[in-house]
Amino acid sequence: MEMNYFIRLLTERVLSSGIGITPEEAFKLTKVSEREYWSLLYAADTIRQAYKANLIKLCSIVNAKSGRCSMDCAFCAQSVHWKSPIEVYPFLSEEAILTKASATNGRATTFSIVTAGAHLTDTEFTSVLSMVPRLQSETDMQICVSIGMCTAEQLQLLYDSGIRHFHHNLETARSYSTSIRTTRHYDEDIAMIQAAQKHHLTPCVGGIFGMGESWEQRIELAVTIRDLGIDSIPLNFLDARPNTPLEHYPPLAALEALHIIAVYRFMFPSADIRIAGGRIKTLGHLQPFIFLAGANGMLIGDYLTTHGRSIEDDMHMLEQLELEPYSIEKEYTIFHDERR
Repeated sequence: MEMNYFIRLLTERVLSSGIGITPEEAFKLTKVSEREYWSLLYAADTIRQAYKANLIKLCSIVNAKSGRCSMDCAFCAQSVHWKSPIEVYPFLSEEAILTKASATNGRATTFSIVTAGAHLTDTEFTSVLSMVPRLQSETDMQICVSIGMCTAEQLQLLYDSGIRHFHHNLETARSYSTSIRTTRHYDEDIAMIQAAQKHHLTPCVGGIFGMGESWEQRIELAVTIRDLGIDSIPLNFLDARPNTPLEHYPPLAALEALHIIAVYRFMFPSADIRIAGGRIKTLGHLQPFIFLAGANGMLIGDYLTTHGRSIEDDMHMLEQLELEPYSIEKEYTIFHDERR
């Protein structure tokens, strides 16, 4: 079947059914020619607009505890196994975290407290719980946590504190996971995500691309995420850090990164696909194309151990593209008016 016709058929089916394409169909989309590539991105953008309109979800993070992580993730500058030159510090104070949150308040709708390490100490976990009421009362953002492994009791306490979002990346496909990390089994991460769901937390689960994985493994990761019922998917692109095992890996080509976004949009037509780490280094001047490729969200502000682009530049980019930062009120107005 001619590829452009195949893309049109898939687009029409996804738009009419709301169901993502199969792994086999996704793999076929990885084989588009240079001429067909832009048809694929246009189709992904059509799907994004149908399910997400022109509303872009913005989130921000704080690296609340940096370095000395016992995990051996090959991409991570915060691992104690490598000697990457980063700032190392213990859990930040409530005031410091509130300051970070305030920097993107009014633009980001979600703020995530991220910590290095397999899990928090009891004292650190109590600090997270104690600051949530103030973060919620002094900002307009929903609070998310990315704090490693938690017990069932801790998950319940997070929910009771008012937290509704729990970030826990799988990073890569199961078949490639031992090439990236050996200090925790893939099944443990799957179980952690499922436990968060059982405690009514909404998991945000994605991965990092450009670590040597194949297209088959990128699709394998997508299938795992879909089987878990995830509807918030951060896509990261490797920004190789000094002294890590992946330090000499070159950035993905920008067009390949956009290709990944487009294939994921076809697989997840109604999910939130958020572009996070590596956006600046990988995409450069092509950053506006992430939305054409199907993304409907991005991380603004600084990353964990690297600086992000200025928030003003990102907001100006959205304005030029005639895209709007997401709000529940805007979403209701757009889709309620369409259904009347």
